[in-house]
Amino acid sequence: MISVSVIIPCYNRESIIKDTIDNVLNQELKPVEIIVVDDGSTDNSVEVIKTYGDRVILITQSNRGPGAARNAGLKIATGEYIQFMDSDDFMSLNKLSVQAEILQKTKADIVYGPWVKVWISSEGIRLQDVVLQQKALPASNTPLKWFLRDWSMVFQQCLVRRTVLNEVNGYNETIYSLEDADLFVRLMLLGATMVHENKTLTFYRLDDFGKLTESGLNKARRLKDQLIYYNLLYAYASSNSILQANMGNMVFKKKVSLLLREIGPEILEKEYEYLKGIKLNYYFYKLLDLCQQKKSGIQKRIKGHRWPVCFQAGKLSFANRNQIKQLNWVLLED
Repeated sequence: MISVSVIIPCYNRESIIKDTIDNVLNQELKPVEIIVVDDGSTDNSVEVIKTYGDRVILITQSNRGPGAARNAGLKIATGEYIQFMDSDDFMSLNKLSVQAEILQKTKADIVYGPWVKVWISSEGIRLQDVVLQQKALPASNTPLKWFLRDWSMVFQQCLVRRTVLNEVNGYNETIYSLEDADLFVRLMLLGATMVHENKTLTFYRLDDFGKLTESGLNKARRLKDQLIYYNLLYAYASSNSILQANMGNMVFKKKVSLLLREIGPEILEKEYEYLKGIKLNYYFYKLLDLCQQKKSGIQKRIKGHRWPVCFQAGKLSFANRNQIKQLNWVLLED
């Protein structure tokens, strides 16, 4: 039998956690368990979660961040496949069934599908612009190389084999943001295989109802997380020639250069050994950044969005519109 565990971290979401849990309960393929990890909420989130009784496994812990919350759920999960859901996001009702069947047939480690950024209100749902990842990543680069250049992903759009998550020891709990990015890189370095599907849709909510990766994170903390993340990448690359080669592209170097310029050299003197020796021409990469912004602005006027080609972006399909109707939402269009 196909078994899926759904893990949902929660922090101060009493007003919307019910909607997310209901969305999971209404899936065509019922998960073997729904694990909600409350990360030190100070509102009534725990009381709302308890109303589900034994339909939801509740874990409570002090506020330790999204990585620690997901790891707590992963530690007790029994499903063959893991669906990480944020406490404000939604998925089409066929997502678990479609993606689990694909993993069963292909023996891949990760399946990823289309996703879209949205605002949701009592009036209905409004898209930010277009649906992302309607097609697979272009074969001209590996997923890791795309990721270090222009691409990003969210684990909500994926279903992941539990064994590979355990092999990399889950999330890095020292960072509150970019924890998904670090996990993805380590999965790729492990050799995890990916396959794409285009029959589901994941809804990434833009409204901020206390996101674990948003609330309480000031600029200093975000900069620190970026420092830790890039320092980790260079540490991984020191023993991995493939990663080292992929990090040699200009787009990646631009990101590092702009970050190092923003934080100043005095911070690097204290730690971050792998970043200390990096010398990048800031003015060159700043010019490159301005050129890329100009190019994306032109693309916005022509195509209606700024997403690079790797995101395979496009308008809602007929199937996507039906998926929105199945969730009893009204689609608000400009």
